Amino acid sequence: VQWIEKVELNCKVKDKCVLASYLTLYLMQYPKYFIEVLKYLMRQLIIEKYKNYKEGSQTLKSSMISERIIGYWGSICMHDNLKTTNIGERFFNLYRGIKTKTESGLVDCFSSKAKYALSFDNLLLGDIDYQTLIIDVNVKVKISLMNGEELIIEMERINVTILSLDSISQIKEKIIDKAIMENSKLESITKSEGDPCPCIAPISHSAFKLIFIKSNIKIQLDDFDDTSIKSFIDKRCIIINTAKHYNIKSGTKLLLTQDSMMSIGFSPVNKRNFQPNNDVA
Repeated sequence: VQWIEKVELNCKVKDKCVLASYLTLYLMQYPKYFIEVLKYLMRQLIIEKYKNYKEGSQTLKSSMISERIIGYWGSICMHDNLKTTNIGERFFNLYRGIKTKTESGLVDCFSSKAKYALSFDNLLLGDIDYQTLIIDVNVKVKISLMNGEELIIEMERINVTILSLDSISQIKEKIIDKAIMENSKLESITKSEGDPCPCIAPISHSAFKLIFIKSNIKIQLDDFDDTSIKSFIDKRCIIINTAKHYNIKSGTKLLLTQDSMMSIGFSPVNKRNFQPNNDVA
C-alpha cells in the first residue's frame, strides 16, 4: 500500500490505469490479502474525500490507482449479476448519458480534455467559440463483431450532431456511434427476446472514409492533408482539420464508407482547388 502511494505521485494517468489493472489481476490470486488491501484503500479514500470537502477544496485530487483497483474489484464482483439481470442496461444508459453530455461540448482530440467532464483534471479550460451543427450522413460500412462476423450498416440521411471545431476523426466517431445506435434499434425490433446481442469489436476510425458531397463534387476529408493550415506561432506545427476548416454547415451532406464499400468509378476531386476556411480558433 505504501508503494502504491509513492507511485501515485510520479505516474501519468494512463500508466496509473494500466498499473491498477495489473495489480488487480495479481492480487486476485490472494483473495483474503486483497480484501484487506481494499479495506485500507477504501478507508484512506474516504478520509481524503472528507478532508477535501471540509477544507472546501475545489480541486479534485484523486488517488487514481486506489480508485481504479476498487472499481475493477467492484466490476469483477458484479460480473455474474450483470449477466443474469437487466442492470447492465442501466449502466449502459448511464454511460450513454455521460458520453452524450461530454460530446455536446468541445473535446480536445489530443489530450481528451472536455468542456464537460466529471473530473476537474479533465476540464478544458478557456472560452472557445464554436457552433453546433446538424449534418445529413449516408452510411455504408462494415463493422467487425467479437464473434468474427461482420455487420453491414447501410443507412441514408442520418441526422448527426457535430461541433464546428470537431476534428474529422471526432466527426467519424460520432457518425459511427449514431449509425450503430440507430441500427441496433432496428435490429431489436426484429430480434426475438432470447437472441443475444453480439458485441462490437474495437473500431479504427482510419479505416473509414468521410466524403463531402455537393452536386458532382466529392472531397475526401482528413485530419491532415494538403489543405491543412500551419500554425501562425510555429510554422513546423500543422493545425488539425475541423468541420470549420472544410466549411461544413448544418444540412451538409456527407458519406461515411470504406474502400471495399465504395461505388465503382468514384474519384475525389483535386483538393488543390478547394478553398479552406483560414479562420483558426
